[in-house]
Amino acid sequence: MHKPKKIILCGGGTGGHIFPMIAIAEEFKKVNSENKILFVGSNDRMEMKIIPKYDFPIYGLWISGIKRSSLILNILFLGIPFILKNITLPFKILFSVIKSIYILIKFRPDFVIGFGGYSSGPFLLTSHFLNFKTAIQEQNSYPGLTNKMLSKKVKYIFTAYDKINNFFSTNTVFNFGNPIRNLKIKSNENAHKYFGLDSSKKTILVLGGSLGAKNINEGVLNNISLIYSARGDRQKALEVLQEMREIAESLGDKNRLVYAHQNLAYVYNALDKNDLSMEHTLKAYELAKEIGDLNMQGGALTNIAGSKLGNKQYEDALLEFNQILDIYDKLGDNSRVVNTLHRIAMTYSYMHRDEDAVETSERALNLSKELKNDPLIFHSYIMLGSAHNELGNKS
Repeated sequence: MHKPKKIILCGGGTGGHIFPMIAIAEEFKKVNSENKILFVGSNDRMEMKIIPKYDFPIYGLWISGIKRSSLILNILFLGIPFILKNITLPFKILFSVIKSIYILIKFRPDFVIGFGGYSSGPFLLTSHFLNFKTAIQEQNSYPGLTNKMLSKKVKYIFTAYDKINNFFSTNTVFNFGNPIRNLKIKSNENAHKYFGLDSSKKTILVLGGSLGAKNINEGVLNNISLIYSARGDRQKALEVLQEMREIAESLGDKNRLVYAHQNLAYVYNALDKNDLSMEHTLKAYELAKEIGDLNMQGGALTNIAGSKLGNKQYEDALLEFNQILDIYDKLGDNSRVVNTLHRIAMTYSYMHRDEDAVETSERALNLSKELKNDPLIFHSYIMLGSAHNELGNKS
């Protein structure tokens, strides 16, 4: 049996850092059960809850990342917004270094491995200056900021991808792949029962993302709803979208709730359930106003205006379109400004206000030319020609 070693594993913040640390800790224990493993993470990050569940001790550092702020505001106010957002950072780094010295002197590790995350920076730098053997383990195909900085100080680097070695040309690099835990799977029968799956059907497992996993899951759900809708199975599309809406509601995620209501509105519209479509569109708009998202407000208002146009409520539609125009003007989104001008011109045509239709189409054409956008220019010419034709017929 190997002589017992003392190892510190440092990092966290996301599952992508935490679970490789746990995999390596378990492997060290497997090699020699007398090996002593200590984890170091950030006080307010998820590792402080996850690591103890695996019966490993962990110390937390009072540390966080650099908080970015608007470049324009920093230029206007001489960097004060950035300073205010990061005013506690120097103190956090100082306290983290002091606590790192305490941990290292007390534990006296044979080896320290950093996995990325806020805690890795001060702890590995401190262990390097105190002359402890240090290494980093990079799980990604592109190194994070912390690991890029630390790579110049540590002796060994462990990677998961060959191409990443180019970032660490001055070091001894070992590509052993990503550490994975020793999961024992005897049968898939219990999984089918647990998740209520039909074992006679194929099951798709969606993996990856760490902190981005939520976005991936919702993206898959949304695309499934689009596939069902495109195939004509709109009832199934509604079921998936209702699930998305419930998830967003349970998380209090208003951005995703807007998205769910907008998509429900599209599907109900395709089913000719106009009242339900309008109900979800209005909910999407009210939520978008609550969170102050102009893009989402513009999208919801476009649907509302389109519905009013379809119901021949031309005056109301015109009010909505002008409100949309203001939104896209504020956003500086000139392509959408042109598209909205086309809709306004069309509304004027339905109202037989042909001079207004000509004027609006000319405005759309001029802006399209400024954008040098050929499809918009082409569409603007069609709108303008149609408006002139109507005006000529009237005269």
